[in-house]
Amino acid sequence: MTLQEEERPLTDAKLETLFPFVPWRDPIRISDVDGNFGFGCRFCIARYGITDGDVPSLSMSAREVRRHIREHHPWSVGGNKRIRRRRKR
Repeated sequence: MTLQEEERPLTDAKLETLFPFVPWRDPIRISDVDGNFGFGCRFCIARYGITDGDVPSLSMSAREVRRHIREHHPWSVGGNKRIRRRRKR
């Protein structure tokens, strides 16, 4: 791997390929120390990180995050297949 390859940010497809068991297309719940919470995009957090000051700006609903993912992170691996998970009883 060259230095230029190491500095290049990972694409959505590369993230999905490298970490196939991460539910990339599901919103992730984020909370601050005061207990306030919102939802965030796993792709954006993996790419840009998150700090304490980001939590108020990430206070989107799960529906808003799903819309964001559809618009900004189109399917790159596996088409439009959704992985079904069994519920634990």
